[in-house]
Amino acid sequence: MKTLLIAVCALLSFEIHAKDISMVATDWEPYYGNELKEGGVITKLATAAFKRAGFNTTISFVPWARALKQVEDGESDVLLGAYYNKERAVTYIPSEGFYSIETALVANKSLGISKWGSLEELKPYRIGVARGYANSEAFDKADFLQKHVVGNPLQNLQKLSLGRVDMIVIAAGRLNYEASKKSKVDINSLVLLTPVLAKNSLHITGSRKTDGMKAKIKAFNTAIKEMKADGSFNHILKSYGF
Repeated sequence: MKTLLIAVCALLSFEIHAKDISMVATDWEPYYGNELKEGGVITKLATAAFKRAGFNTTISFVPWARALKQVEDGESDVLLGAYYNKERAVTYIPSEGFYSIETALVANKSLGISKWGSLEELKPYRIGVARGYANSEAFDKADFLQKHVVGNPLQNLQKLSLGRVDMIVIAAGRLNYEASKKSKVDINSLVLLTPVLAKNSLHITGSRKTDGMKAKIKAFNTAIKEMKADGSFNHILKSYGF
């Protein structure tokens, strides 16, 4: 009887633990971040989807490279907010895309350009990129470009404003966010180049070392579809000004 009781308690403990999902992300305003309301709109969407699927979630914000590593190693269950690429699909278990973000090239107006036609045209320019970020498959593979790597997009903006790079890659929404909060960066001195570099779908990616992660990601996908169908997805977006 004692052995049976221990086994039942262990099973219950596992079931409770299995219903908990630890999410990790980096600060990437205005989409998600430690100082945003409820962690930001993408955090809210993911939390609501997992709740609908029957899971409790926690979220922590750390530098991007550390977030990637924590999920790869199984220290955290889910990476919140990542673009899809083939390498990540091997390392992690990606969800279906549930939100779309435009990634663009932003240059100093003094450079005298407002558009680009091919990646080869960008060879003369120093381009700021953030370490570990996926931008577009073609751009990321273009090793003939002068890419200057920093830790995060805000550092890139600062380098651009100081003239240390000619242009940077950044999510258009992030640029607008910096403008709205009256950043020290002079947004008026910058120009968003056309066309956009990429229109990327945003995913969550699960750790391959977490038990049952494929099923959890599938449940997340289903919940997102249900939220879009019943209007709760758009309601959350609107409540955050999106």
